[in-house]
Amino acid sequence: MGCLDCEDIVVAFPFDPGGIQGRSDEAVVEAFDRRTRLFWRFALAGVCPVCAGVVEAGLTAAVGPELPTHYTDDHPVTLHVDCRGCSFYNYPPLAAVVGFHPAVAGWLHDRGVDPRTTPVWAFDGVRDPDQLDVLSEDPWAVAVPVRAGDETLRVHLDGALAVTALERRPAGASDGL
Repeated sequence: MGCLDCEDIVVAFPFDPGGIQGRSDEAVVEAFDRRTRLFWRFALAGVCPVCAGVVEAGLTAAVGPELPTHYTDDHPVTLHVDCRGCSFYNYPPLAAVVGFHPAVAGWLHDRGVDPRTTPVWAFDGVRDPDQLDVLSEDPWAVAVPVRAGDETLRVHLDGALAVTALERRPAGASDGL
């Protein structure tokens, strides 16, 4: 998925031709988003969405050498998911998956945002990687802002992708990023 004006790629993921057949443009976009999030959700749960093997997940500052370029190249940190049983791997943007956490999903829901149907590229840190705040690389500590209206929830993650803190910022408060 990319910007029609500047051709910048926001999210990229393999999408089979069958996902396009018989669907309107809007339905293709929705199917791409739902399928991509489903794959990422499986991978982050430690189950390969391709072979059901064991997936390891963690944070990385650099996309692997197997890709000469990647749409997350400009992100200060990204996820790396890698199956030990098959060739599945991916580098999802960190901001695209923090909404999977129940506390974040509940916070968004309370503000009228459904993270299940809001496209992952609608979250600020996916489109603007400068929104991510790397607090430490050794050990990893990252703060990811999630915005809903005028409010911000800063989600703190460690290297194991565990949520270590949630900072609620009222409307009008400085994000401090």
